[in-house]
Amino acid sequence: MRIGRAQIVSGALVLATAVVYLPVLRFGFINYDDQALLRFNAHLVSGFSLENVRWAVTSTDHLQWAPVAWLSHMLDFQLFGSDPSGHHLVNLLFHIFNVLALLAFLWRTTGQPWKSALVAALFALHPLQVEPVAWLSARKDLISTAWLFLALLTYAGYTARPTRARYLLTLAAYILSLCAKPMFVTLPLLLLVIDSWPLARSAPLGRLIVEKIPFAAAAAVGSAIAYLAQASSAAVTPFQLEQLPFRVSLATVAVAHQAWKTAWPSSLAVIYPRPPSIPPSIAAACAAFLVAISLAAIRLRRSKPALFAGWSWFLIGLLPVTGLIQIGPAMTADKYMYVPIAGLFIAMVWSLPGTEHRRWRTATIAGALCACALATSDYLRSWKSDVSLYTRAIAATENNYLAMSNLGAAYELAGDLESALGWYRAAIRAEPRFEVAYANIGFVLLMSRHDCEHATPYFVTALSLNPGEPRARAGLMHCARSVTSPR
Repeated sequence: MRIGRAQIVSGALVLATAVVYLPVLRFGFINYDDQALLRFNAHLVSGFSLENVRWAVTSTDHLQWAPVAWLSHMLDFQLFGSDPSGHHLVNLLFHIFNVLALLAFLWRTTGQPWKSALVAALFALHPLQVEPVAWLSARKDLISTAWLFLALLTYAGYTARPTRARYLLTLAAYILSLCAKPMFVTLPLLLLVIDSWPLARSAPLGRLIVEKIPFAAAAAVGSAIAYLAQASSAAVTPFQLEQLPFRVSLATVAVAHQAWKTAWPSSLAVIYPRPPSIPPSIAAACAAFLVAISLAAIRLRRSKPALFAGWSWFLIGLLPVTGLIQIGPAMTADKYMYVPIAGLFIAMVWSLPGTEHRRWRTATIAGALCACALATSDYLRSWKSDVSLYTRAIAATENNYLAMSNLGAAYELAGDLESALGWYRAAIRAEPRFEVAYANIGFVLLMSRHDCEHATPYFVTALSLNPGEPRARAGLMHCARSVTSPR
């Protein structure tokens, strides 16, 4: 049987991705969500049952509604138990599937195999992709993307041969993507972009917009569920605490940060804390950078339609996580780029010089892919343990109080309480209003030294900053009982 070009390209991509990411099979669960969401989640650990499936479908625990992702983790525990290697293998397989699905979509719609393969290779090997692959709690990003890329593939088939079945299949794949994680609620906008390129559809714009209404309705429902799940636990920052000008500045800086990290992926970190303020000069420079590229893409949209489509793909993909609706204390995260980064690669690859510069172009591409693979391998090693992960984040960023606190928690879990106290205190020095660090110091003092006298002020401070802080409330109640209980 003759092996075709598609099989050779696909096989090379699978092999390269597997070789680079193979070390994840030796990694464990980390204390950044993996323990609470997965390892100690009774509904997942006990495997499939009617009650657990009902929980997965209806629950908004842990600030999310993600039934497809929960069921995936439930199957992992059913098959592999608490051995993390099997869980990591599934993450890697999902990433490989997504690489091949992106390749298939671009190859089918553009008819340009080598450009499609280069985009897929960059998508597979870029260091920004490490987080969703190496972090088990980011499984929802991988599954959501798998269904999203399947939706794009079926949409391409629908536009080539429009039938109701193909349309409904595309819509069903999109709904399943939202059920894994309602990240890409902006897909209706992306579909309008790819209608122009690479699909080159000639239908009137009004008809194309009407065609997207069911997708927009599904996106609206997904957005509402996601917002309610977050808001029910006070994870959404109220507008009176962070006014619109700051949010716009934060969004501008976050998007520019992601574009820059794609071009120069250094100083990557699992957590990028949200700054208390943004200098106007920084916000203005980032805005000028984004506006300049956007204007250039608009101006060249006829001569270089892929540049406009790719840049639009990037911006549309990041829109839900720019920080205009602020959830949690982080400014941004590498995993947010899992799908949007493909747009930047499309814009870049389809703007490469023609065949007259073939030798220079080939050398540059080979060098870029090797650099990506080496940088990914290097960053991947930091995900092996909690200590290595947060130590790297602290070194890569400034005043990263979130990473400092999590490093303290890692030492606390390991029984090194003095190191834990040191990092909790460092987190408070970096951010004096970080209530979690106060609660953690109090809890360590209480549990290790039974010192309610010194622990209580930390609990009180934590509760003054956040009346719902769970560790502080539990610790304060314990101290109150110890005072009132008879000797």
